[in-house]
Amino acid sequence: MTDEKRGDEENLTEEDHVMNFFKSMVLNDMAMEPYRDHAKALRANYVDNQWLTRPQMTMILKAYRAHKSELDLEDFNAMFDMVKKNINKV
Repeated sequence: MTDEKRGDEENLTEEDHVMNFFKSMVLNDMAMEPYRDHAKALRANYVDNQWLTRPQMTMILKAYRAHKSELDLEDFNAMFDMVKKNINKV
């Protein structure tokens, strides 16, 4: 980034940054919409054809996200057991 460009960014107000962020997020959201529509149709197709249930698909996605985030299953299971044991005390 050039110094001139950096200087322009330093002169922006908080409101300018809010609006720039908002515009970027709206564009990002609009770009993702077709993918959300596709995912919705895909889930409906699997349910309609009785290939998978909604709970099964939910578990598949949870497993995928856990794997993707490199979740330590031993730590998770220990925490899950602790929460399960103490949930009624809250």
